[in-house]
Amino acid sequence: MAGKIYKFLTLDGAKPRTFGVVVDLRSQVDPLSMPHLPDFAQIACDHPGAYAFGKIAILAGDGIHTFQATADGEVESAFCGNSTAAAIRAMQTEGPLKTSLYGTATEPYGLSARVAGDLVEQTWLFPAPAVQTRDWQGRKVITLRSVNDYAILFGNLPDGMSAQAAREELVGSSPATKLAVVAETGDQPLVEFYNSNGRHGSAPLTGLAAIALAARSLPWVQSCFPTGELKCNAASGERSVSLPVIGSSSQDQVSLEFGQVAVSLEPVLAKVPG
Repeated sequence: MAGKIYKFLTLDGAKPRTFGVVVDLRSQVDPLSMPHLPDFAQIACDHPGAYAFGKIAILAGDGIHTFQATADGEVESAFCGNSTAAAIRAMQTEGPLKTSLYGTATEPYGLSARVAGDLVEQTWLFPAPAVQTRDWQGRKVITLRSVNDYAILFGNLPDGMSAQAAREELVGSSPATKLAVVAETGDQPLVEFYNSNGRHGSAPLTGLAAIALAARSLPWVQSCFPTGELKCNAASGERSVSLPVIGSSSQDQVSLEFGQVAVSLEPVLAKVPG
């Protein structure tokens, strides 16, 4: 199977942010034919120093397909802003571009981007999500499924319950399910993010997007983040992170504008195993 493979690493300043693999299939005879994704799971998970890992992005004839892998080889479709940025960078197109983005949704999202050297800016266009609120063990929980299946828990985790157990109970055990915990810490809430590989070492772009989308629909959530920033409990310590900009392109469509992502690419193989 013709194609190219890259390791990618996105950077948070000088620190490793997200690690994974980009597989470029655009030059193969059938650019819509997918490789055996578990073949890439081990290499995508082999960067313990990154805040997040296990990301696989496929550059195909119809756009970009993104996946989440676990260390045991399980792979499922999942949106990821960082792996999408890496795939855009691997397209080797300076300036603006447009394509389609495939993740957990039934239909592809519109994707426009701009590349300047190693820096990638991207905007996603997709249907306005349904935001659901419910009570769970005396706490408010928001679920939405536009940027992966996200549960946003307002309040500390229940005594004796791990974040992974809460994630699985609220949104399931799939690698594509995510949890954000908005802990009670005083004037400004402190947010931690979790996925199937454990706690995220910083703030994932899709997690920030989920909170921004919830704030767009629910005034009480917006009041928790009045400045458009949140405080994140990152591996390097507490830090403030800006929420992405959300706009409306039509009555039922929203646009999600992410900030710049710095991407480093390293070629691995000249051919994709098939």
